[in-house]
Amino acid sequence: MTSESQPATGSMDSASSNITESTTAKPAFDTNKYEELVEGSAKILFPKSKVFYNPVQQYNRDLSSLAIRAFSELLIEEKQAKKRNKQPKSNRPNKKQIDQATENTTSGTNTTPTTSNTADITEEKKNSETTEQLSKASTSTCGTEEQVEESSSSPSQEPYLNILEALSATGLRAIRYGKEIPLAQTVIANDLSKAAVDAIQLNVDYNDIAGTVIPNEADAINYMANNKSKFHVVDLDPYGTASPFIDTALNAIKDDGLMLITCTDLGVLAGNGYPEKCFALYGGTNLWGDATHESALRLVLNMIANTAAKYKKYIEPQLCLSIDFYVRLFIRVKTSPINVKLLASQTMITYNCSGCHATANQFLGKVTANPNSKSIQNSKKFGLAKGPPVGPTCSFCGSVHHLCGPMWGGRIQNPEFIDRVLKLQDEASSDIYKTLPRIKD
Repeated sequence: MTSESQPATGSMDSASSNITESTTAKPAFDTNKYEELVEGSAKILFPKSKVFYNPVQQYNRDLSSLAIRAFSELLIEEKQAKKRNKQPKSNRPNKKQIDQATENTTSGTNTTPTTSNTADITEEKKNSETTEQLSKASTSTCGTEEQVEESSSSPSQEPYLNILEALSATGLRAIRYGKEIPLAQTVIANDLSKAAVDAIQLNVDYNDIAGTVIPNEADAINYMANNKSKFHVVDLDPYGTASPFIDTALNAIKDDGLMLITCTDLGVLAGNGYPEKCFALYGGTNLWGDATHESALRLVLNMIANTAAKYKKYIEPQLCLSIDFYVRLFIRVKTSPINVKLLASQTMITYNCSGCHATANQFLGKVTANPNSKSIQNSKKFGLAKGPPVGPTCSFCGSVHHLCGPMWGGRIQNPEFIDRVLKLQDEASSDIYKTLPRIKD
């Protein structure tokens, strides 16, 4: 079950048309048994005897829909830029061509073997069979397990996203994803409860989106651990902490994918009321003061970063917010053993004054440039940090310091990602996204 209770789906480019279709094509429902609720591009049926809908969470769903759209656009742009910058293998001289060019230079035939000269040599030596093989190899790269491929004429090569909502409840969020995110190819709406899965199926049929949103009955942890197909987007929105789901979620997500995490246990994460429970769940203790909600975000990020490091993965926070009674984080997950080595230098302990709440940060590691390195792998030197940064008492008010953390010490927002979300927000319809003013603020 999720903190919001119900998923929904929709498509941004054809949001209004989707609503029209669902109005004309949706099956009739028993008005004595069900109650219809409209949110975004979705229309959800709730049993009248068990109506549970939290309107406060619409902001969460609106923002998540826009964030996934922003992620998909940025990912396509990044991959297109990478393709443009990547030199085709067919234009690279091989060893035989280099040797031939060297012989020509020695004999005076060719004084400067340029790229165009070596390309001419390449063309002379290539036969039709080799050309055909290169053509096939070039075409086949579009069908590899890239997150989002560049558009092509073949429908199978169109950009797409596979999305998992691991704790779906009635399907409101999942249905909205399916209808509002243009690149959504498949949205798995998973829940452990058979009654919840039946409700999801009812709402999928009611929204006429059976080809995109797929209900699934399974334990979320087992499903993410055993499912062979990885997802571009994994959304975790449980009641309470998301910490039990992080391990398998990291292994269920594609490289460079987007993970969306909600934790509703701010009573533990924010403040200093339950330091022992906070440490048990998140591997650190929180601080008390004006920065308590920021430190809550940093504790969750640190827990995820430490878990990811075990699998040679690192995180890039895109947007991290403390909202109402929960925290919501949007994180890109990438594989890079080199960047994993930066984790200690991105982890900090905070000295928090018990009187004026002034803070001082102590990072656990340091990174310096290695001037003698001849490779990227050894371009940095890693060492231990020096400390402590402050004494036992505050230099401002004389009160004692309390230790908080360890927690994430890197950035928690990505300006480029936020700008793209705001751009989409400006273009979005207020009829679908009812919380646009709050998103902008």
